[in-house]
Amino acid sequence: MNTKSHITDGSIERFVLGFSTPEEEDELYRMKIQFLDVCTEMEEVERRIERIALNRAIIPPITVKWEIIESIRREIERKEEDEPVISSDWKVIEKALREDLEKKNELSFSQTITIHKGWLVFLIGELAIAVLGLLAMLVHHIIHRG
Repeated sequence: MNTKSHITDGSIERFVLGFSTPEEEDELYRMKIQFLDVCTEMEEVERRIERIALNRAIIPPITVKWEIIESIRREIERKEEDEPVISSDWKVIEKALREDLEKKNELSFSQTITIHKGWLVFLIGELAIAVLGLLAMLVHHIIHRG
């Protein structure tokens, strides 16, 4: 089997995006198990596509959530008129959602930050090194002071 042609002809990208035929899927599954370079390329393509999706993601406005909930509520009410449905918990759900929205409004997007796990681990490690350095300097100062 020519693994290089599968790596360069776009079949792996089609597979990862879900556009390949069942026959192509079967062949790529077999190749993924048999050939390390195909497996590695599949994982890399998945990471690249995920990176592109995350970099180009658009955060919807907070009002979108409420518009969806309101649409669902109207649909439920419309169905209740046609066919009665027990919805005693609706007020509890609505109250919880309103509280959630109030909490979200307290923290606007400009006040929050999202950090990738890798960077978070890196930053925590750097902070730990800085703290240990300060402690070492303090101990050194105390020992050599007298």
